[in-house]
Amino acid sequence: MSALPTVLHPLADNDRIRVCHYRSLDQIDATAIARWQDLADHAVHPNAYLAPDFVLPSLEFLMGDTPFLIAVSERKTDAGWQSIALGVFREMTPSKTVPFRHLQALRSPHGFLGGLLFRRSGHDLAVERFFADFVQCDHGPWRALVVADFPMFQLLSPQQLDALERSGIRWIESGRSQRASIRPSEARPDWPHGLLSSRSAKNYARRARKLATRGEVEHRLRRGDDITDATIESFLALEDTGFRKDAKTSLRSHSNHERFFRTMVTRLRDRDGVFFFELVLAGHVIASTCNLVSGSNGFAFKLGWDPNYAEYSPGIQNELAMVGAMRNELSHLQHMDSGALQGSFMERLWPDSDVHVDGVFTCDRMAHWVARAIRTAADWRNHWRGRTG
Repeated sequence: MSALPTVLHPLADNDRIRVCHYRSLDQIDATAIARWQDLADHAVHPNAYLAPDFVLPSLEFLMGDTPFLIAVSERKTDAGWQSIALGVFREMTPSKTVPFRHLQALRSPHGFLGGLLFRRSGHDLAVERFFADFVQCDHGPWRALVVADFPMFQLLSPQQLDALERSGIRWIESGRSQRASIRPSEARPDWPHGLLSSRSAKNYARRARKLATRGEVEHRLRRGDDITDATIESFLALEDTGFRKDAKTSLRSHSNHERFFRTMVTRLRDRDGVFFFELVLAGHVIASTCNLVSGSNGFAFKLGWDPNYAEYSPGIQNELAMVGAMRNELSHLQHMDSGALQGSFMERLWPDSDVHVDGVFTCDRMAHWVARAIRTAADWRNHWRGRTG
């Protein structure tokens, strides 16, 4: 029998909202996972890195004994309880940068996007109740919520931020970055070469022709039942090469990371939540990308390519082919996150970008004043080091 989560009473007798806290995997039963998945499928900003098929294998295989808190706001409907907001956190003791107890968004070693899940229908209610339940200390001793790689402008409107501030919850930004993205649903017939400079397009076309002299070249999109054990094995082998293998950052460098990946892909495959795109030469896969899907959004997760074919740029050739396939094969995706660092090659190929921020939500004036003072001191320190370095 599964252990029971902490279910906190509604805030008022007529309040049809409840709060659930999960602190161990054996508290999360099939019903809770189904509600979580339904929220992920209908989130205002889908995030594969917050969906159960990613988070649960991460907690099982990657996080060790790290304590966690999965906090969920739920509303009562005629059909039963429905999850409307969710976050995955660590409960943190005071530190030099945040000198009071706080929540910190928990990130998997293989997660590339932070955030929270808010249900699209009733978005304002989801935002209001989530912050009331988990940031304003009604159900815990926390005085702030620290986030990183947070897609602020997709999750919270200026009006919602203003409403939070009027309720006493204030935002302090500590940094921001841009990440390349693309909209497969708006793919044009001239993709991918229409996205490249004339020089780059000619360069990669020349390399593609040279590669074709080595044997028959194919491009394969694999999803659902087309994802076989061989698909997974070839990807893992290609990802375990070059600098990743040397630095021991590949999935195969650590057995638990490989187990995480296999478990995640198997779970996602059953509901069309993952796809691979492969470059095949003479029947042999020489480049492969693994991509996640949540709701109407895609997420470029990881890639690998055979260094024996480096002169043909197989990894980039595979990315170019996938962009070219978007119009016909991936047009059901409204948005796709590259997962790439700012300044990467993807910025030359994927035409859009998203802004992600780091920062803290504070829930009272003292916490806000202290956090802002620390942030200002850090800015001055970095500025002074830049002048004298």
